[in-house]
Amino acid sequence: MPIARAPRAIILMGNEQSGLPAHMEEACDALVKLPMRGRADSLNLAIATGVMLYDLWRRRGYDGARA
Repeated sequence: MPIARAPRAIILMGNEQSGLPAHMEEACDALVKLPMRGRADSLNLAIATGVMLYDLWRRRGYDGARA
């Protein structure tokens, strides 16, 4: 039986001060912000991208197991 594939996704990461340009935001199905606690106001883009990718994989059933 073939494995069901999740819909394809593209994650666009914006500038930490201004986000994505308006024309890119308008093309998105969903906009997400990472919640920040305490006095922090931003994350390094690479770290933020890793958090977003991990959450996407988690929502699609990735269990973290190595093959």
